[in-house]
Amino acid sequence: KGSTFRIRRPNKDHWFSFAIGRSGFVISATISTDKQRIGVELFIHNDVEKAAFHALLAEKQAIEAEFGEALEWQELPGKKGTRIALFKLDVDPSDEKQYPELHAWMLAKMDRFKKVFAARIKSVSLSKLTTANGDEAEDD
Repeated sequence: KGSTFRIRRPNKDHWFSFAIGRSGFVISATISTDKQRIGVELFIHNDVEKAAFHALLAEKQAIEAEFGEALEWQELPGKKGTRIALFKLDVDPSDEKQYPELHAWMLAKMDRFKKVFAARIKSVSLSKLTTANGDEAEDD
């Protein structure tokens, strides 16, 4: 309702990913009934050398000030991707009565992620990205 985010098709995953304006970067909305939480994150795919993550981490103070709250900066050692996340804890994502509140929280945070990160990720300079087949490619 009035959002720039659109769910293209239902899936059975515990997340939905949304474009943010640059290949390799997405905003993800996550749900975990096991952990009793919902979350929103900037996920950076194929950031093997963690270059994009570290470029954004260098701006952590300014990013969190603009965002208005502290974020979780997850480098994910040993993984190809990295994430910057925010979670709402102690909720029951399976309780349909909570859907309006949980959906409103997620949408508000997704909008804030887009506002804070969209321009920044377009200007992040990466020396190398790893392609889907594992080859290195120069960033644009």
